[in-house]
Amino acid sequence: MAQLPTEVLVPLLERSSPDGAHGYGGRLQLVLGNLEVDRLGGADLLQRALSAAARRLGWQEHGYCEDVPEADEVLLSVEDVREVPPPYGEVVERARAAELHAVANLLPGVQPPVSPRLTLIGTRPVCRPASSGPL
Repeated sequence: MAQLPTEVLVPLLERSSPDGAHGYGGRLQLVLGNLEVDRLGGADLLQRALSAAARRLGWQEHGYCEDVPEADEVLLSVEDVREVPPPYGEVVERARAAELHAVANLLPGVQPPVSPRLTLIGTRPVCRPASSGPL
């Protein structure tokens, strides 16, 4: 049974890599209802299948499985955390920045950055308040 989910997940993970990144920087997040998770063999089996599919693609993977009881859902995720070689690093960074920018646009009252620039972890983002003049 674990073979089928792995076979299905490999192409999904392949498509999760940004265009032009040569297979680097992919990630997939699944949000499934508890009933679906049970029908597919359980959260542990699904997380192992995600990890196996990622390893099949040569990913150094980081994944997690989180039960969300108040929503009656399970969150499963896997991400390629390999060091990205220079020719593809900028492509992955731009894709991640665009994702962050898109999420910021969905949050009420949040001003997204003017350009989708990646902020280093541990640094403060520098944003111009909406009411201020030119920098």
